[in-house]
Amino acid sequence: MIEITSRRPAAPANRTGRGALIVILLGVGGITLWRAYSGSSPEPDRVVAARQLQARTAQASEQLVEKTRVWK
Repeated sequence: MIEITSRRPAAPANRTGRGALIVILLGVGGITLWRAYSGSSPEPDRVVAARQLQARTAQASEQLVEKTRVWK
């Protein structure tokens, strides 16, 4: 029996997929380095914003209580 082997080059889809994977990995690495060296992360900013919102809410509540005491 005769064996038939194919020696076609890799399909363009394989090259495109491999290139896309490299671009994605470089992007993720770049973002990681940027966040590591910039020193600011959005998570602590959200925590600070939430605490400020809670403080404002408490202050507004206290002001409403004071206003209702004046009217009684």
